[in-house]
Amino acid sequence: MSEEPLRHARRGRPWAAPQGSSVEINQLAEMLRSLIDENGLTVGDLQNRLLPEHFREGVPPSRATTARRLAAENLENDWEFVEAVIDVTSRGGQAQRDRLHVARRLWDKARHTPTPVEPSREDRQRPDDGPNADTEFMASGGDGIVLRDAVFHGTVNFTTNITTAAGADQAEQVSRLLDSQQQVIGLMTQLLDSQRQIRDLKDQLHRAHDALDTALRIADAEPSGEGLRRAVARALDQGALPARPSPQD
Repeated sequence: MSEEPLRHARRGRPWAAPQGSSVEINQLAEMLRSLIDENGLTVGDLQNRLLPEHFREGVPPSRATTARRLAAENLENDWEFVEAVIDVTSRGGQAQRDRLHVARRLWDKARHTPTPVEPSREDRQRPDDGPNADTEFMASGGDGIVLRDAVFHGTVNFTTNITTAAGADQAEQVSRLLDSQQQVIGLMTQLLDSQRQIRDLKDQLHRAHDALDTALRIADAEPSGEGLRRAVARALDQGALPARPSPQD
């Protein structure tokens, strides 16, 4: 008759419920935890016993990763970890082989045909159940309204027109900024118009200087009389002098 392994009281903090994605992977995590408890180990003790030769890349997992695997987190993708825990908590022989066989069956089922985890009783139980639970609602910190177990018939639309002081200040700042931008655009438009007017005046002044030079040359060549009038007429025809403005101009 084989001797029962010596069982030890759990050292360290109590185990939390496993958080695996399937029933099988949670059962595997519970199995590994039981082996750790049977050997009187803590997670830190287990961590110190995991050796580089347990792992293909020669690097044991960190303590945080070890804790996550024992919580069934991503355990279905880490068979090396399962083998390592069974190795350091077993004395070899048939018992270790049996544990590996059971663990492998759970691990394979978790990977290929997993059973979904059902919500626990605590998850299904509604907090603060009471006679008015169906219509109870709770405001949360002023950030919104949480409706708990409310029942609605027909279409329900929720709208909010809440404006906080900070939001009003930001809206006012944006409005002032837009007004300033419009003022700048208006000033730039006036500046461009003024620049065009200055260019037009410069062109008119240049043409006036040219006409004055032409008039002075004609006056020098034809001091007076009929000859002066004929010279002015030729200059007007040739465009050397500006035409006399009409009354409408």
